[in-house]
Amino acid sequence: MKKYTFAVNGMQCAMCESHINDMVRNLAKIKSVKSDRHQKRTIVTADELDVDKIVDGINKLGYDASFLSAEDNVKSTFFDHFRR
Repeated sequence: MKKYTFAVNGMQCAMCESHINDMVRNLAKIKSVKSDRHQKRTIVTADELDVDKIVDGINKLGYDASFLSAEDNVKSTFFDHFRR
């Protein structure tokens, strides 16, 4: 499992976060996604991810996104299996 971090500028409210989260869920098979307008970040947990596809999708929504990093070996807990 990897944690992919994207910088996202232009999120103004919880609805912006929700739009990005929904789009990412529709584009890729992921374990979880969390956008945070205050930190200007979207974090996606997945086995593998096409980062260019995610960046393009976020940009098409009208935000300014870029890929920052991928962190290997993200440990999951029992409860992670119920999150989406």
